[in-house]
Amino acid sequence: MDDILHIKLLGTSLSVKAGKNSEYITRVVNYYQKKLQETQDRSSLQDPLKLSILTSFNIVDELFKSEVRRGQDPHSYSTIEEELEEAAQDMIDLIDRVLEEQE
Repeated sequence: MDDILHIKLLGTSLSVKAGKNSEYITRVVNYYQKKLQETQDRSSLQDPLKLSILTSFNIVDELFKSEVRRGQDPHSYSTIEEELEEAAQDMIDLIDRVLEEQE
């Protein structure tokens, strides 16, 4: 049976089919909420979309810096970019499915 996670971020509620990954997805959501709060605390932005974009940018920055610390060439982000694009597309597909189910 698929677990359904109810997520509320920036005034938007989502229901996500987590399957066997509910604990992992909960950790990801909690991390994002923490980063979102940090962005809100450091910024005067009120627009949810802009807050979300800036938070995502900050998380990608952390990822890139982490890769550099692990010895990856800072000028060679093609692998990271491909992984980020794939992850972003997976999230878009998931959001699209959830929105279709709610209609």
